[in-house]
Amino acid sequence: MTKFFTGFLCSTLSLGCLAIEFPAVGLLEQIPVMGADYKVIARPIYIFTNKKLTAPALFTGMAGTEQPYIPVCCYQVRNIVPLDLPREVKKYHKDEEFGSHMRGIRGYAYLYAAEPVSDKSKRTSIMSALIKKSSNPDDGSPFSAPVLAAMITAETIPLKMGTPPNQTTLHTRYDEKSDRLVFTFQQGNQKIEFSEPTFAH
Repeated sequence: MTKFFTGFLCSTLSLGCLAIEFPAVGLLEQIPVMGADYKVIARPIYIFTNKKLTAPALFTGMAGTEQPYIPVCCYQVRNIVPLDLPREVKKYHKDEEFGSHMRGIRGYAYLYAAEPVSDKSKRTSIMSALIKKSSNPDDGSPFSAPVLAAMITAETIPLKMGTPPNQTTLHTRYDEKSDRLVFTFQQGNQKIEFSEPTFAH
């Protein structure tokens, strides 16, 4: 009787008995692929994430190196079949810098193809500016940002994203020794770390 009553309380009253689900986090990479004439021949967008997606998802990028971050909303993942990184690198093998950067990303478990959200009403101003900039074949500027599987359209990213108890925080730092950018997400008691090499200047 005692076991039954305890189980009943867990299933109906106590949030502490329930598993807390946190949104996926990761890194967004939009690295232009350059041709022999130094023109952009492709501009694929990828999301490296810690979780396997079970349904199409929207992600918000977080631009900047310190708080408050600026939301880049939104990117969508339509196809939830994970990509194979070596295959993607081989596809654009003529651009060695593309392959070198992609292979240097650490901390992820799954890789997905992404694109700007098709609904323009869900785009922030910085997203619209990036889309316009990416249409220029002479502009080889890369763009990368930490991402959260959520739609955030406020002017700045809140210090704690989400609602209690499933809030997410982000800390960004530059590791001078390895010349890498390190992104540390905190979700409950779990720290999730991604890193990438810096882009050549």
